Amino acid sequence: MRVWPVALSLCTACGDGLAPPGADAPADDQRGLVSITLLAGEGERVADWHVFFQDRDSSLVLSTRTDGAGHANAYMNAGGSVTLVETRGNSKFIYTYSGVKPGDDLTVDRRPAPSDSVEIEVMIAPASGAISYQLYDSCGSGGANDVSGAVLIPVRIALFGCADTANLLVVALFPGGGRSYLYRGEVQLHPLGLISFDGPYHPVESSLVVVTEAPPAIERVFVSQELARIRLPQTSASIALLAGAGSAMIQLPQPADTVTATRVDLDDGASIGVQRVTSWGPSSSTTALELGGGLRPYTARPWFDRPSQSVRWGEAPSGIASDLVFVGVAWARFSTSVNYQWILVGPRAPETVMPFPILPEPDLNPSSDDAPNPFTLVNLSVDGGYDRVRPRFLGPWSAGAPWPIDGPTGRVLYQELGIGT
Repeated sequence: MRVWPVALSLCTACGDGLAPPGADAPADDQRGLVSITLLAGEGERVADWHVFFQDRDSSLVLSTRTDGAGHANAYMNAGGSVTLVETRGNSKFIYTYSGVKPGDDLTVDRRPAPSDSVEIEVMIAPASGAISYQLYDSCGSGGANDVSGAVLIPVRIALFGCADTANLLVVALFPGGGRSYLYRGEVQLHPLGLISFDGPYHPVESSLVVVTEAPPAIERVFVSQELARIRLPQTSASIALLAGAGSAMIQLPQPADTVTATRVDLDDGASIGVQRVTSWGPSSSTTALELGGGLRPYTARPWFDRPSQSVRWGEAPSGIASDLVFVGVAWARFSTSVNYQWILVGPRAPETVMPFPILPEPDLNPSSDDAPNPFTLVNLSVDGGYDRVRPRFLGPWSAGAPWPIDGPTGRVLYQELGIGT
């Protein structure tokens, strides 16, 4: 006997249980299911957090709570917002996706980066004339392990912050500064598992990085590269620009069928905004980055506009208009000793303004006694636009961190706040 409708009506934390638009709905009914899931660290609660589904004008579609899997859903029109509210002690963390579309399966990912260590055994083939050997990994530690004693003899090495697999690179060092390498990708990591690196070694090659169409005010850029999420020394350079263009040679291994990511930091001496570009694609001897004049530079720091419940900022008229905006606002309410942090991501409007929905619980909105302060503002231009990154944006990336590589090729241009006033 089917009892699903009854079960759904009795379960306030299992999604909304709303039926999809019926067969007798108007032909222009564009509603569709929008879902959101909270992902948290092991042992952290994901159930019973408030979720608000709202239309573009902040009218409430559904107020519900996450179920035991951190999930909630509602049928919505395009252009509305979904907000999840999490309480930790005397702090409330508010996460909002605006500009959502029917069919979206959104996530708020608060899982911490892996922090466990795993010990493996490494054994490497000798390189004739090498004086030492180093092992690099994609786990996040970023440092080198000396594995000089692992030539034909297993040596135990601890790797930190790894998932179940890792990309591993052995670099052989020679007198005079020469280097060659052995690479193994997507290696399964097992405690005390033996990982062997067999020859032949390959020489570390030169990679030409060419930057063009930098913003007119930019006189210098800082370029760094990483191979298959492995950060290596001697893979960065400062490039002086002439008429928006310049180049540099970087020593970088280039194994077949791997992805190289290139990050460019644009140094214009401005204190309001800092622009960065991350581009990635198949490893190659040449990487060309056309910056298209850059994003529109910030001319004034963001402020919270109370009458419109929005964040506004100043921006130059020239440059690329971003696809989406990532903004965070914080305030402390002294009357209740509660701290608030509200993070929102949404599509870029023609104006320099990002509206926040008016939440149905008044205490969650900044009041006249609060002093909301925008602590982060990032404008982003992304291949595929907001549609590409929206479902999983809140969590995988934060301002200033390396952009997560999410495919074989791509480019992200973003401008975040600087440190000045």
